[in-house]
Amino acid sequence: MLSFSGWNSVTGEPELFQRLDASSLERQGSPQDIPLGEYAIPMVRQDGLYLIPLHTAAELTINLPIIRMGCCYNGNAVFLGDSSMFVETVRDPLTGEAFQRLSELGQAVFDCKFTKRSPER
Repeated sequence: MLSFSGWNSVTGEPELFQRLDASSLERQGSPQDIPLGEYAIPMVRQDGLYLIPLHTAAELTINLPIIRMGCCYNGNAVFLGDSSMFVETVRDPLTGEAFQRLSELGQAVFDCKFTKRSPER
């Protein structure tokens, strides 16, 4: 389990995630089965593992209305956060006009080489 400590009060940057040894979250209620096939969501068995699309995993685990976080994959890495983490508001030093640009994290998300899509299996 990962823990996010929040924002650094000095730099305004997000703090790093930390791996926790023990989970403090407890799931309430009964298990729920989600028949992926009924929604045309593929599941692949590979090397003894069952894999589902990253988007589906994100929807099932982190994209809850109260959390407002998303998952973004740029071909090199997976990024977890909300859209506000990918942009920053800055002021033009000459005019004082505020505008938005990609943050350092946003640049990392979009800093990838585009390739052809792999063939569908």
